[in-house]
Amino acid sequence: MQLTKSLVGTVEVELEELKKSTSYSRMDLEYYMLEVQSCNQEVEQPSYGIQITKTQVDSSNNLDTETELVPDISTNKEEVRNILQKLVKNKVTPVGLFNIIEDFVGVH
Repeated sequence: MQLTKSLVGTVEVELEELKKSTSYSRMDLEYYMLEVQSCNQEVEQPSYGIQITKTQVDSSNNLDTETELVPDISTNKEEVRNILQKLVKNKVTPVGLFNIIEDFVGVH
């Protein structure tokens, strides 16, 4: 299996309201389109997935990173791109990715 990824969008979230209760001052979200080529199939048709990476930065510039991916959502690239645009618009974090994908397309 060969996996390639391309950056589709980034969001920087200022955590002003959370500064009182946490040491994080900023959260960066990166959204990637994944393309998976399977080497086992007779017909080579790629499938597409999504990866979200969240990086939080504290006041001392220490980084805390979290990543989640769903590699095989659909063979329809535009369908996955539309889902990605909604994720970016709504600033979805890695922890919510699987449940949202499940709601959109019923991932098993």
